[in-house]
Amino acid sequence: MRRRTSRLVSQLIKKGARQLVFFVMFYLWVFSVFDGILFGRGLHDLFTDVTKYRDMSPYDQNFIRIHEDDMVTCENSWNELTSRMFLQPQKKSTSNTLVLTFCKHQLEWLHDYCVGTSFRAMTIYSKCGHDDIALAFISSQSCAMNVSLVRLPNVGGVDHAIAFHISNLPSTTDPREIILFVKDTFLEVHQRRSTIRSFEDIIRLAVAPLGFGCGLKPTLPPRPRFYSEKFKRTFLCVKHILKKLFSKSEADKDGLCYSHDEKISVWHKTNILMSFHMATYSRGRENDRDESFKSTLSFSRLLQDLNVSLPAPLTPVCYGGSFAAKVSHILRVKEPVTKLMKYLSRGDNIIEGHYAERMWAGLLSSRIPLEAQSKLLSLSKTTFPHMDMKGALFGCKSHS
Repeated sequence: MRRRTSRLVSQLIKKGARQLVFFVMFYLWVFSVFDGILFGRGLHDLFTDVTKYRDMSPYDQNFIRIHEDDMVTCENSWNELTSRMFLQPQKKSTSNTLVLTFCKHQLEWLHDYCVGTSFRAMTIYSKCGHDDIALAFISSQSCAMNVSLVRLPNVGGVDHAIAFHISNLPSTTDPREIILFVKDTFLEVHQRRSTIRSFEDIIRLAVAPLGFGCGLKPTLPPRPRFYSEKFKRTFLCVKHILKKLFSKSEADKDGLCYSHDEKISVWHKTNILMSFHMATYSRGRENDRDESFKSTLSFSRLLQDLNVSLPAPLTPVCYGGSFAAKVSHILRVKEPVTKLMKYLSRGDNIIEGHYAERMWAGLLSSRIPLEAQSKLLSLSKTTFPHMDMKGALFGCKSHS
């Protein structure tokens, strides 16, 4: 009799535990759906007043004028601003220059990518001692009439070379000129769901009033899902809902449950982006495990030290280290970028390089009106929860 009673009590406990887990998961799911559908951007965004954001640095780019916010749509604005959105006329560039950061990869691919685009000059920054490859390319290249080879120490990756070029750019350079920065691994894309643009397309974007064109665009469809990915997505869903309920940090409260095939945007929520951090980063090289990658310097502290601010509430981010920008925009941030170069000289594989990658577009792009930023926020379903694209708007409501 006692055994039967004990078995019955045990079964009731197990059944109750299963029901409790079910109701907890059901509550979390209902909360996520209610918050996502009814409130759109999330409860914390409901009380966000975008009009509170103002320029905070003397190096900020100017605001540009675009058509009314009914032009801000998933099709026109999610990954680039289409030309018909701008009120001011687009001025043609006087000339283009090409800046290549080179380590050891072959450069024959440039022959094809230079077709259709003329460059006044090209500078190759050699960082790994393989000058023979660069010189062989120079002897047969047709990208530019004038080519110079400059040797730099192998520190700071592509971002150090970009900062070096900007810090040494003469102030007398034609402000209408476009500078295209690329690296020798331009064709090797490891960024999530991204594909490369042609040189012509990158420069076209930089010529527009925004003044900046990214070498990558996050437009590829997602890869096939595996059970491990589904489990991880479910875990992140629960994790981020719990953060919304209990976290005091505004930056930790975003990133709700999301559909795998939603579109990733180039626009990032600035407050979340600035909380970006990484403990390690491996490029498959022997010295990538070096402890020098870590730093006590946070992303937000670096911006403070440079006396620069990213656009807010939204910042464009260009991943991959390849982009084009107007000289007028580049010269405006020459002083803080010169300071940045010192931070990037600390080592080869360092966290500061990832900070720089996430700030180039924000520093060099014209700023879009606050009303347009507000509309983009209202179009977004959530932000991307993974660290590699932390803060990116994710999932665009086509009929908002």
